[in-house]
Amino acid sequence: MQSAVNALRTCCDNPLMEAELLLAHVLDVKPWQLHINTDRTIDKRSLHQFEEVVARRASHEPYAYITGYREFWSRPFRVTPQTLVPRPETELVIETALAIFSGVPPERKLRVLDAGTGSGILAVTLALELPCSFVIGSDLSFHALYTARENIAAFGLNEKVSLVNAYWLSFMRNKPYFDLVVSNPPYIATHERDTLSREVLGHEPAIALFSGTDGLCAIRELLSAVASVLFPGGWFLCEIGCGQGEAVVEIASKTGSFDKIGLEKDLAGHDRVLAVRKYEGKR
Repeated sequence: MQSAVNALRTCCDNPLMEAELLLAHVLDVKPWQLHINTDRTIDKRSLHQFEEVVARRASHEPYAYITGYREFWSRPFRVTPQTLVPRPETELVIETALAIFSGVPPERKLRVLDAGTGSGILAVTLALELPCSFVIGSDLSFHALYTARENIAAFGLNEKVSLVNAYWLSFMRNKPYFDLVVSNPPYIATHERDTLSREVLGHEPAIALFSGTDGLCAIRELLSAVASVLFPGGWFLCEIGCGQGEAVVEIASKTGSFDKIGLEKDLAGHDRVLAVRKYEGKR
């Protein structure tokens, strides 16, 4: 164990904890069980697997890609190197959606779109938390959609969540259909590449990270088209990067499509979610 801890010192703040988590993953036990059955011997095959995963983690591969799972909204989700590792701040999209729609009566069916669904964490979580919802997840990547399908099936949502291979909103443009559209698009500026950790830059898909020289290309595109797929009074919730609040509010205002434009802050006090509502009357 000590050799594993030493190997992990350069890639994480708590190498002992990560070594224990990796060992528990290899042995298919809960981490706390390692401290109860301290006399347990590790067979050669498991020891070899443990050495392999420690080497992968020491090379700064994200823990979630090694285990294949990451927790989001207190649920385990399948993730792969073709999808982003879910971040805690993305849960603010769910919190904002629930604040808006949790009081909707069950008989009113909510139509929801997760644009750029990736591993499907937003689509699945909204389908579970909003019982009256029917959710569609769109993504251009077949690899991402395969992972999303695994998560949908794991939570028994095959009848409630559908997937579409499409670029953002292209499959429904100019067809008002949704009460809610959510998205966690790429929002990192290309010139910020060198500020990212080795974990992110070396392993997570660049297409899901970077969005032009100002980081706003995807958000700008979504804001220009999302009103055309929303019912009057429908909402668009979008995760944004630190320091982008003022810019995205200006972009949203210039579209002339929304009667409410607001920002929700994360726990660190940064603007993290843009929330806009389509005009209820004709414009």
